[in-house]
This record gives sequence, structure tokens and C-alpha cells, in this order.
Amino acid sequence: MRVVVDTNIIIAGLYSRSGASFRIIEAALREQLEYAISPLVALEYIGKIEDKVQDGFLDLPVEYYLRIVKALIQNGIQIQRPILNRPTLPDNSDDKILECAIAGQCNTIVTFNTRDFPKNILDQYNLLSMTPGEFIKSGGLK
Repeated sequence: MRVVVDTNIIIAGLYSRSGASFRIIEAALREQLEYAISPLVALEYIGKIEDKVQDGFLDLPVEYYLRIVKALIQNGIQIQRPILNRPTLPDNSDDKILECAIAGQCNTIVTFNTRDFPKNILDQYNLLSMTPGEFIKSGGLK
């Protein structure tokens, strides 16, 4: 099963080591998760992390989190030219996640915002959206 991990999962997993989001990051770093990542998705990860450090939500130095993101980028399946389908989703900032999933031939988008990825749109691409807990319960981790 190949996935795209939404930015909110990355932020949650970096914030707390006690949840499903952290388990997903941990699996990705240990190469126990097959996931796609595009330059736009990587840039969003970096930008949101920098914002969360600046806001005080993430309390370690930004360099610490950026080392983790660099490893996530290196371990992921690189999607250099995602298919452009804009605008598609109700929140067009999520289109980069959908584009990466389509171009990366993913099965699932792992996100807390499943309602932002409507079933009628995902069905066109044979995609599902799941929360981290749902994904883990479905047996998505190796």
C-alpha cells in the first residue's frame, strides 16, 4: 500500500511521540512505509514546521525538525512532476497532496482532514483518505 502523508500528520507526529501520527513518521523513517512525496509537498512540510516552531507549538530548534523532514524526503518515492489537477478539492491548498497521490500511484491519503478529500473526487482516482489511526488499524504499516 502506497500513501501520501498530509502535512497535519507530520506536525502532529513531531509534536507528540504518543500517537498514530508519530508511528507513521517512525515507520517512514525505518522504511516500513511506502509513501510518495513531491517537491510541493516537501516545501509545505518545511514551511509548516518553520511556522510551528516560530509560533512555539514545536519547541525544539527548527534544525532538529528539518533533519527529520530531510530523511522523510530521502526515504520517500520522489514524484518530480505531479499531475496537475487544479482546482479540484474544496480547499485548493490540498490539491498538491492529491496530485502527488495520483502521480505516485498511491492507494491512500493519510490525513486528519478526511472531509477535505471528498469520496466522490477520490473515487475517480481509486484513492481513499484515512486518519492515521484508521490507516494503522487497516494494516497499512509493514
